[in-house]
Amino acid sequence: MSTQNCLADRTVGAMKLSTLQSKDVAGANHVRMAATLAQINALMTELMGHKVVIDLEILLATLAQTHSKTFVVLNQDEKIIGIGKVSLLWTLHGREARIDHFVVLPEYRGTDAAMLLVNAIEDFARMGNVFLTELICGRERPAARAFWKKHGFEEELGAVFRKYAE
Repeated sequence: MSTQNCLADRTVGAMKLSTLQSKDVAGANHVRMAATLAQINALMTELMGHKVVIDLEILLATLAQTHSKTFVVLNQDEKIIGIGKVSLLWTLHGREARIDHFVVLPEYRGTDAAMLLVNAIEDFARMGNVFLTELICGRERPAARAFWKKHGFEEELGAVFRKYAE
């Protein structure tokens, strides 16, 4: 089973999970492309706590990587309200999944948006036969740290959270 094509779109209420692919962005008209890029920049700015500007070339190159997936959650207006990016990599210990980015707009926190992203990331990791899923979450984000603990991740080394495959 290929990790590239197995994750179908999912819907919970008015929210829809989708895999963002380079063809979705590059194949869109200029208005839609600019809107997608602006929404991703707004989410990344929220995550980082300072203004982030990702240009189109970087976004397309990131989305074209075969060892990673970028998931988005859309609201009923097709606006991106959450994003999660996960990469599969080989280490000396075996195959790992690393959650590179994960953010949901503040007004959608506490809804099913984050759960849609977590489930998709964990499914992708399982399909990649990883022994560990890992992320970094800073101490200045207590709500996010509590979220990851609630979803079975254990805090190790201060800011590193890990969840071992069952």
